[in-house]
Amino acid sequence: MIKRIMWLVAMACLGLSLYTVVMARSDSIDEKVIFGGYADVYAGVERISYKDPNEVVEVEDDGLDWPDIDITLTQYSMVNADNLLASAYEPDLALDEDGKNAPIYGTRYQYFAAIAKPYLDKMLQDMEALGFTPYIASSYRTYSYQAQLFNTKAFGIFMEMGYTNRDYDEYGTEEGTEVYNAYQLAAERAKKYTAAPGASEHQLALAVDIWDRERQRIGTYSNMDENFRNWLEEHSCEYGFIQRYPSKKLLRTGWDEPWHYRYVGVEVATFIKEHDMCYEEFYKHYVPDFKD
Repeated sequence: MIKRIMWLVAMACLGLSLYTVVMARSDSIDEKVIFGGYADVYAGVERISYKDPNEVVEVEDDGLDWPDIDITLTQYSMVNADNLLASAYEPDLALDEDGKNAPIYGTRYQYFAAIAKPYLDKMLQDMEALGFTPYIASSYRTYSYQAQLFNTKAFGIFMEMGYTNRDYDEYGTEEGTEVYNAYQLAAERAKKYTAAPGASEHQLALAVDIWDRERQRIGTYSNMDENFRNWLEEHSCEYGFIQRYPSKKLLRTGWDEPWHYRYVGVEVATFIKEHDMCYEEFYKHYVPDFKD
């Protein structure tokens, strides 16, 4: 009995000693603890604690000289599946001397916003002077045209699921409940490939898909002229454009389209390029409650 009591006393003393050591270390440890997230948005804290999770923590200055801009201006608009443009939205397109839509340099029916077209034209002209052959695969798209593209993609997936035109004719009828559900599923899948109407930057007339005319039929952007791609990635900011959906930022933007360039102005584009940001990272600084 005496041995049992002595053993319990010894265990209690050992436990007290360990508690004292742990508490002492917790007051002095200066170890960074990294919580999950994207590589460039991890949150670091000095140590794990049990503070009130609802406590408002003041964010320290990151030291960057952020551009002094009005984020509500159209050229800075965030457009995606969670920030839709209205079907009635129409941009201020560049016009010619006769008051008609002025095509982008080197095109016949591709149009762009008046505020950005001179910069795009100059970039394309400078690229040609360097021996490149830029090709505008897509620029301004109306809401209705984006809807057409999206519905075509959704219907194609619907057909791949084993349904037919006749099945689609029953869509919306009482007998067509299964067809309705199937088409809704197809539409959700289509969003992974084509922006839904209202969710495309092309409706702003501030975005262009730039390919190499000489190698556009290759079908894979990475197989195009490396010098062509590198020049655009490096110098497009000098004309006010950013690579909107770079492959390395897929998890932040949701899209992998390195050929898609967006006009945001020289100052902002240069800042984004210098700090290796995607537009979501830039935008969040000005709209803290933005969810990407």
